[in-house]
Amino acid sequence: MWRFVRMSRIEKKLEFYEDKKVLITGSSGLLGSYLLDLIGAHAREIRVLSRKPATGYRNRIKNIQGDITKGTDTDKIVKDIDIIFHLAAIVNIDKSIRDPFNTIDANVMGTINLLESVRKERNKPHIIFSSSASIYGVSKVKIITEDHTLAPSNPYSASKAAADMICQAYNKTYDIPITILRPSTLYGLRQRRTQFIPTVILQCLSSDTLEIGSLDAYRDFCYVKDAASAFVLAGATAEAKGQVFNISGGLSINVADIVRKISEILRKEVKIIAKKNFYRPCEITSPFVIDSSKAKKILGWVPRYDIDSGLKETVEYFRSSPNKFLKT
Repeated sequence: MWRFVRMSRIEKKLEFYEDKKVLITGSSGLLGSYLLDLIGAHAREIRVLSRKPATGYRNRIKNIQGDITKGTDTDKIVKDIDIIFHLAAIVNIDKSIRDPFNTIDANVMGTINLLESVRKERNKPHIIFSSSASIYGVSKVKIITEDHTLAPSNPYSASKAAADMICQAYNKTYDIPITILRPSTLYGLRQRRTQFIPTVILQCLSSDTLEIGSLDAYRDFCYVKDAASAFVLAGATAEAKGQVFNISGGLSINVADIVRKISEILRKEVKIIAKKNFYRPCEITSPFVIDSSKAKKILGWVPRYDIDSGLKETVEYFRSSPNKFLKT
């Protein structure tokens, strides 16, 4: 079990899953893989809807090949399910800018398909939906709570905002028990190399030159293991139904400082070059914090990694076998 977990609370909550049938969409993604780690050995049954085969806990997992954008696929997987972790999404912002249609199809229509499948069920499962703190956009306040206005600034965040609001509407209209979690920028082991932190690590490992976009941007990073524990707690907390929670590391940090921290961990000096033709509208260029005090109060969630310990573990993971990631 991870060192950050308060054993007494998490183990108690994991016991909740022992007689439950659980569905995870997006199980092959960063967050989904860690949910499998946490509840894989505890749930009575786990189903995953994935375009790729699931790994680990094969004796407990029913891996169903399918596509969230197809209603016939979602109809099949929600039968007799108690809890759904809906994580499936296209999460790459730059990809959403280049191809907004596929992002909206997967993130919005995929969510509607799942909700419609659940609406047909007599016994409605508890849905824990992974939204995103990016739906708040460029805030004019430094501390962002759950009641902040939604102001998405790119197709990805717009798609998550739409899916978030649709989940709230289905909760109110059809009385489907839904909990919405809005994680800040996730990072950690197993993350795809196209994301910012893996990109920086891998470039530093392979070259003395680092090519990235704007160094003026700020992020509130959340370590994936901390985020996964929040989802576990949300699924096992009755009071969470019908509510929205921010999940964050609670620290606003400039991406230039992230680069510096990574280079210090690697003990390597790198030359930074601005990426050509880089375009991302409405970057956040001043400090802000995603306030997760509500999750701490109601879910009993406490992040156990700060940015330094999370980065150190992440760097070691990618450094242990860099060629594997460089070729993918």
